Formats: sequence, C-alpha cells, structure tokens
Amino acid sequence: MKDFSFKIPQEIIFGKGSLSRLPEVLKAANCKKVLLVSDHGLESVGVVAKVEKIITEAGLGYAQFLGLQPNPTIDNVNAALEVYKSSGAESIIALGGGGPMDVAKSVGLLATYGGKVTDYAGFGKVPGPVVPMIAIPTTAGTGSEVTASSVITDSETHFKMAVISYYLIPGYALLDPELIMTVPAKIAAACGVDAFVHAEEAYVSKMANPFTDAMAEKAMELIGGNIRQFVASRDNEEAAYPQEKVDAACRAVCKAVYDNAEMLAHMAVDETRMGRYDSKIAKCRNKSKTVWLGMKGKKSRGIIDWDEDTQIAKVASPSASSVPSPRPRTRSSPSCTTPPAR
Repeated sequence: MKDFSFKIPQEIIFGKGSLSRLPEVLKAANCKKVLLVSDHGLESVGVVAKVEKIITEAGLGYAQFLGLQPNPTIDNVNAALEVYKSSGAESIIALGGGGPMDVAKSVGLLATYGGKVTDYAGFGKVPGPVVPMIAIPTTAGTGSEVTASSVITDSETHFKMAVISYYLIPGYALLDPELIMTVPAKIAAACGVDAFVHAEEAYVSKMANPFTDAMAEKAMELIGGNIRQFVASRDNEEAAYPQEKVDAACRAVCKAVYDNAEMLAHMAVDETRMGRYDSKIAKCRNKSKTVWLGMKGKKSRGIIDWDEDTQIAKVASPSASSVPSPRPRTRSSPSCTTPPAR
C-alpha cells in the first residue's frame, strides 16, 4: 500500500433546519459584520432574504454581493472585494452553489493578503489563513463548501484558473437539506449525477487511497440508492410515468458526456496541466456508458412535468421495486453502476 495523508480542517454542521444555527456559528467565529455572497437567482426565490433575516435577528450587521455569474470572473471577485472593504465586514458567508463559494474564497484571500487572483493561481501559493468563511450550499453537486480550491475565469483570456490551498476551505459548512428540497427536478437530477461522477472519478483515480476509496464508495452507494427518490419526492401527485421517458432523461445526460468527451478531455488537461488527452477521452466515454447501463430501466412513476427541450422530467414518487439497491455487493460493483477498473 502506498503512503498517503489527509486532513479535514473544518466544522461541518448537518441537519434539517440547521440554517437556524447560523448565529451560533457566527458567534463561534467571532463575526460581528459579514459579507453575504450569493446570486440574484436565490434572491428571487427568497433564500437570500431568509438568511438576511437570521443575521439581522441575531443583531449582526451585513452587506451583500449578488452580482456574479455561473462561472465567476476576476471582475466579479474584484467587485465583491470592494463591497467587503467598504462595508467593514469581518467575515464572509457564501450562499449558493460553486459560483458564490469560489468568489467568497478569492475575496477572503485578497482581503487578507492583497494582490490579484492571478498572483495565487496554482498549488500552495496562499501564505496562510484567510478571513473567516461560512459556506451554506443550496445544491448538492459541486461540493465547493468542503474543497480547497477557488476556480475563477479570466474574461480576457477565457482561461479558468484554480487557486488551490487548504487555507481556502471554509471554517464552517452548514448543510441544511431544506435548502435543496425545493429546487427544480432537473436541477436536482443534474446535481445528483454531478456528485456521483465526482465520487466515481475519485474511485478510479490513480491517486486513490483507502480513505478516498471509502468516501467514494459510500457516496456512490448513497447517491445511487437515493437520487430517484429525492428527485421524485418533492411532490405527491400520482400519474403513470412511461419508462421510455425515464430512460430518455438518463440517456440525454450520458449521451452529452459521451459526445463531448474530446472537448471535456481537452478542458481537463489544459486547465490542470495533468493527464493525457487519450486517457481522459476514454475515461469520459467509459463513465458515460457505465452510468447509462446502471440507470436505464430503473422506472419511476408520477409524472408532473416534462421538458421536451432538455429531455428532463419532474416526477413524483418512484416505484420502490425498481429503485437500485443502495448496498454495494463487492468493491467492483458499488450501487447501481460498476466503475471501470483502474
């Protein structure tokens, strides 16, 4: 067995309604005024207001920055940094998906050490701890609340750079299931598949070790056994749901990965400067086949809405008899898929 090491420099709070514990976390981090980084989408559905109410009722001050895009840019970071400085904030709350998390991390870095995002691109260039950060994810796909990287796009060169350091991991992560229970079905499905592929990629990685294998196997077991129920359970309407439409939704996602394997491989190698194009292409295609073979024929029922353009469905309760078994039989056969051999 090869040598390995790991550390988890973070406090994770999980539970339904755990968002209400935000004042407790702010107090533990000795925060009196915060910058709330989120987006207009979450503002429009009332999530931002919900968090703001909790902050104000706790007697704390806050400023907000919502002007970012799905793939945040250097300009987004600089604009958020100006709000942080002018407001007198002492800490940052990142509310949302990967975009707000990435911006919050870079703002925390620049607020502490100055300079430009490009100065810190790459591995291990962050000199030390940054301002206190609290991550509140509203999706389950990116996992940015527990990762050590901030991915920011340079609008001039269209290059996605990654600042990677353990110092960028938020000190606290509040994982409240209620925040993801009202997302649209197609978002829930996409995030679930995203998380599953992250786990599968870790499982087949040549850098895998016993710790990462354990996490990856458990993640695939939980996602594979629960994604259909999760996507289905937010509504109670009952109706027949044709199997061909279930398969069409699964097939559309997997086909998109397969058809774009070369582009995805080039993006991966160009941005990380690691790996080979041919092996990345093969990995993308093998994964898409594996996921499709594991998902097809697993019927749900209770159609509520069907989007012909995206081929994504919103469903109610699934057929229990057709849900994949959540218990992996062997190492080579976790959940509903069989990862390619390393």
